[in-house]
Amino acid sequence: MPEAIDDIKAGTADLAVIPQENTIGGAVTNYIDALIAEDGVFVTGEVILPINQTLMGVPGAALDDIKLVCSHAQGIKQSEEWRKTNLPDAKTQEMDSTAAAASYVAQTGDKTIAAVAAPGAAELYGLSVLAKNVQITDANKTRFYVLSLSRPDLLNRTRAVFVAECEANRIDDIIVEFRNAGLELVTIHDRPAGSYLGAYRYVIEVENPDGITEDILKKMEEFPEVRCLGTFDVSEKGI
Repeated sequence: MPEAIDDIKAGTADLAVIPQENTIGGAVTNYIDALIAEDGVFVTGEVILPINQTLMGVPGAALDDIKLVCSHAQGIKQSEEWRKTNLPDAKTQEMDSTAAAASYVAQTGDKTIAAVAAPGAAELYGLSVLAKNVQITDANKTRFYVLSLSRPDLLNRTRAVFVAECEANRIDDIIVEFRNAGLELVTIHDRPAGSYLGAYRYVIEVENPDGITEDILKKMEEFPEVRCLGTFDVSEKGI
């Protein structure tokens, strides 16, 4: 994920898309950390996608062969119940992404190793599908942020995301001010600030169906702890 953000900063990519939150696995913390570490990268859109996880292995592998399952931490979490039933003795190994897991399995050529990844990864890396829909629930969805170097204009934007860096006993005051500004809370995640115990970076997504105005942003950014990461609209895709 840092490499994707570096590509935006270098001008070799216009946009990057990162997962932010999943129905089952919750916040995708390493990707959130990569986003909030940057000052000049903005959230310009949000896409909510249904997530169908697939178990894949090298050609010729069978389910009974699998001793190790590789995936991103989210893929491992999302397939946990299925694996308990179908691969109870298989160990797991976390990878940087589900795509990295599929690539790794293809490179090893080992029939005892499988990956949990999106269905398209099987064709991309020349793997065989061993099982479809291994996620816990068909309601599995992930919220993705679209990133760019340009802060979007506010016309018809209904959501915004902020970072608030403060102690835990301060965040309730900030949330009240969001509410007073006419904003409804969509989601909030806390990440350690890395300075001392009890200090956090809160990623706060809010919405106003009538639009996020410049006045609202100025009001919230009067707080020295608060930084706006961008305003955007949301697109949700069906299966």
